[in-house]
Amino acid sequence: MIPVRLAAALLLVLTALSSASADAPALRIAALTTLPTRAGDLAGFEAELATAICQRVAVKCEVVAAADGDPLAQLLQGQADAVIAGLSVSPENLRRIDFSRAYASVSHGFAVIKSGRLSDLPGAGETLSVSLGPVDAAAMIAALRSAFVGKIIAAVPGTPDRAFLAAHFGDVATVPDYATTAAFESDLAAGRIDAIMAPVIGLPTHPGVMTAGPRFYADGILGFELAVGLRKADRLPHDLVDRAIDDMIRDGSLMQLSLKWFEQDITPHRCACKPF
Repeated sequence: MIPVRLAAALLLVLTALSSASADAPALRIAALTTLPTRAGDLAGFEAELATAICQRVAVKCEVVAAADGDPLAQLLQGQADAVIAGLSVSPENLRRIDFSRAYASVSHGFAVIKSGRLSDLPGAGETLSVSLGPVDAAAMIAALRSAFVGKIIAAVPGTPDRAFLAAHFGDVATVPDYATTAAFESDLAAGRIDAIMAPVIGLPTHPGVMTAGPRFYADGILGFELAVGLRKADRLPHDLVDRAIDDMIRDGSLMQLSLKWFEQDITPHRCACKPF
């Protein structure tokens, strides 16, 4: 028989655990963000998308800032249930995680120094796919290889953009490893590197930097559309996030969000289907 004092202590522990469990969010979304506002809120397209998803799910939900560096780290380490960080549905990413329905369809391009050696990069205004137009894309990549000889080009660590650079230009240019996004954007602004590759909605826009050259999309390395990263075994976050994105596409709120941040509609304009 359990002594009265021990029983009372066990009851207090169980009550505390139950209370902690009740307070913990059922869904925690890590999102890329600009600097927090004065009110402490997170700002940026990804942060607003995460907040909108939280408002549409029928469980307790929390949005936290995604850590700099590997955008999948918080998800894989169990510190978040979902991550919104401009992730492409690429074969490389699919080996590590699962994805929600697509929330954006974007191409990938280059940013260079306005007065730099690549300001006249070939292919301006063209959008190409290695998968859908292999002949034209191969010709453009050959032209870029000539332009990139001896140059330094970078992309966010662990992203398909960096894999694309390494695969197509790694033998003619230097593709350095960076620990953070801020580090290589700073190097670009200072002229220490020649170009950055990123989704066009994520290319830097600070003074002295310009977009140049072609855009690539729907590619086996870059992936097919952007989606929320999720762990493969967790079904509840999948269902909650998919339903919220479907609703936002259907009622037009996702289009309004993309217009607010990018002045263009990047919505896939379809619901109830996976992007892969």
